[in-house]
Order: sequence, then C-alpha cells, then structure tokens
Amino acid sequence: MARETQRAGIAMSVRELLSKLQGIEETVLLYQGARGRARARTMLTEMDPAQTRLYQLFGLEAYAPRR
Repeated sequence: MARETQRAGIAMSVRELLSKLQGIEETVLLYQGARGRARARTMLTEMDPAQTRLYQLFGLEAYAPRR
C-alpha cells in the first residue's frame, strides 16, 4: 500500500497512511419510516482531501455503502 501511494505521488509514512485509512468511517443513521418501522441509512463520514485521495486510489468505493 505504501508503494502504491508513493507511485501515485502521495508522500506519507506507513503509520500516517494507516491512520488516514482508519479515519474513514461508516455511520448508520436510524430514523422513523412512513409506516412506523425504523429505517436505516448507512453512509461514510466526511473525509479530508488526503483520505478522499486514498479512498479513490485503493478503490474503496467497492466496499462503501450504496444509497
């Protein structure tokens, strides 16, 4: 992973890389549905520009929640 980030022009240490990836989180929002049943919506938390770049570089959208 560190080699891929360096090839993409992102200079960061392995520790920083793992920290940035760890900061990409998923949240589940629960709310009342039309018929009284609880509904859930899963979404990602906000990412900083470095996290967004890593997200795209590693193709993490394949594992992200879909709307």
